[in-house]
Amino acid sequence: MHSLWCKTFYKGQNMMYAKKHEANGRNIVAICDENILGKKFEDGDVCLEVKRDFYNGNLINADEALKLMEDGDILNLCGEECINLAIKNSIINKNNILRINGVPHAQCF
Repeated sequence: MHSLWCKTFYKGQNMMYAKKHEANGRNIVAICDENILGKKFEDGDVCLEVKRDFYNGNLINADEALKLMEDGDILNLCGEECINLAIKNSIINKNNILRINGVPHAQCF
């Protein structure tokens, strides 16, 4: 029900899934575009699987995603909207993006 409300409330905005993890006392933030959750992308020997158990936390808008990115110690980002938001706000450098079958992915430590 929460997702339906979010989609109605934020209609017209690009939504992202985000989930926070903790490892060795560090906050890991995983964010992906809504439209690639659960999909697998391959390019030669390289594979990117946007797993639900890693990314599927809350459905959020760009403002919420930016706050999570700023607060995370380690970031794992996938998708055009997510990556463009991080570049626009100087969180990642566009030269540090890996594209797998056209889908951008970045990790920031």
